[in-house]
Amino acid sequence: MNKKTIIAAAVWLALGTMSAQAASAQNEQLSGSAVYSDPGFQEFVETSYGYLKPGSGLKTSSALRDAVASPAKTGKYVYVSVMVKKSDYAGLLSQLGASAGFKMSGERICRYRNAKTICIMGWMLEGSLGQVRKNPLVAKVSVEKPVK
Repeated sequence: MNKKTIIAAAVWLALGTMSAQAASAQNEQLSGSAVYSDPGFQEFVETSYGYLKPGSGLKTSSALRDAVASPAKTGKYVYVSVMVKKSDYAGLLSQLGASAGFKMSGERICRYRNAKTICIMGWMLEGSLGQVRKNPLVAKVSVEKPVK
């Protein structure tokens, strides 16, 4: 064997034993604890990273949370897109929130009958779909598959 191979093997062995003896950088006591499933912590993470965008939508309720620390009673929610008849839909949002438990997640531009219209996306109680379809400010309601 030549010198380079012997030196490389010695360095590899020395570094390998040093890394095997290093302590874990993770704190295993916190994993699985109620600290990370607390709704307050989840809301902090969601708003600070931009998931909820608190300035642009309705206040989200704890009914959509899956926190183990404090589970909430929920109804069956479905993800829907609601096509609105007017471009100013602020009044419609408050109506849908009060009557159908609607939680807005965003909006998009849709094409319908050769015209561009606004669709608002969000979650609502399944039992209130018929009531929302009858609303005079709603052009169309469809159940969607949530984007992951």
